[in-house]
Amino acid sequence: MKIPGAIRRQLAGALVLFTVSLPTYAADKTKPAQTAVKGDTILVTVNGQPVRRALFDGMVKARTEIANPYDAPDEGAANKPKGAPVIDQKVVFEDLLSMEILSQKARERGIHLRPEIAAEAELQYKTLLQQELVRDIIAEIRIEPAEIKVRYDALKPERSYHVSHILLNSEQEAKAVIRELDKGAKFQAAARKHTLDANTKKDGMLGWMMASQLEPSFVAGIETLKPDGYSRIPVQTQYGWHIIQLHGARFLDKPPFAQAQTWLRQEILHEKVTARVQQIRHAAKVEVPAPQ
Repeated sequence: MKIPGAIRRQLAGALVLFTVSLPTYAADKTKPAQTAVKGDTILVTVNGQPVRRALFDGMVKARTEIANPYDAPDEGAANKPKGAPVIDQKVVFEDLLSMEILSQKARERGIHLRPEIAAEAELQYKTLLQQELVRDIIAEIRIEPAEIKVRYDALKPERSYHVSHILLNSEQEAKAVIRELDKGAKFQAAARKHTLDANTKKDGMLGWMMASQLEPSFVAGIETLKPDGYSRIPVQTQYGWHIIQLHGARFLDKPPFAQAQTWLRQEILHEKVTARVQQIRHAAKVEVPAPQ
C-alpha cells in the first residue's frame, strides 16, 4: 500500500522524536526517561507518565522545517519562502499521544530491552547529532554575492546530445547486434528486441541529454559519431555495454544569472560544508582494533 506523502511526513516527524528518546529508554530498564529542560512544562500525563511540551514543540518543528538544510534560502533571497506551512496542532497532539501510548505498550512487552533496539536507537541519535552539526556549519558559512558571480562567469556553454541507445549485458552481445545493424536492421527495432533498458524499450530513444548527465565513456563514444551514425565499437559504462545512435548535437547557452544564482549558491555551499566536514574527520584520532 502506498502511503500518501503528507502522512509519511507526519510519521517521519513522530519517528524522529521517538528515536531521539530511545537511547535513554534503552539504557534505563526500569522507568521512562524524563530529561529536565529549562522552562519545560508538562503537556499531558499518560498512565501516570508526563509528556513534556518540548516533545510537542519538537514534533511541530520536524514538520515545518526544511528537511534538506542545503535547500534553505540565504537571507534576502528573491525566492525565499513567504512562510512556514500551517500545521494543525490538534493533529500533532493526537500523533504525540499515540506515540506515547504505543511506546508505553512496547515497554510493557519488553521491546525496549532488545539489543537491536538499543543499537538502532544509538544509530538514530548519532544521525540526528550529525544532521544538527551540518546545520550549524551551514549557519556559520557566509557566501558573498561576488563568489556566486565568479562561479557564474566561469560557466561554459554545455554540449547536449540527442541520442538513442541499446543496452546489452556483454561486449559479445553488443557486437552481435552491431552486425545486425550493419546488415540493415533498423536501430529502433533492434532496441525493442535487445535492449535491457526498460525506460527506452520502445525505440531506444534517450532524448536530449547534457554531457554532464552522462558517463565520460558514453560521451566519448558519442563524440566518435556523425549525425544518424551508430557505434561500431560497443561503449562500456557501469550499466553494461551500449550501442549509441546520434541524432544531433548542440551547445546550450548558460542560463541567466538570476536563474542560476540559487543553484550556484547551493553548489558553493555544499563544497564548503564538505571541506569543513573533511577537516573534522582528518582531526579525529581513529583506531581500529586488531582482529581477535
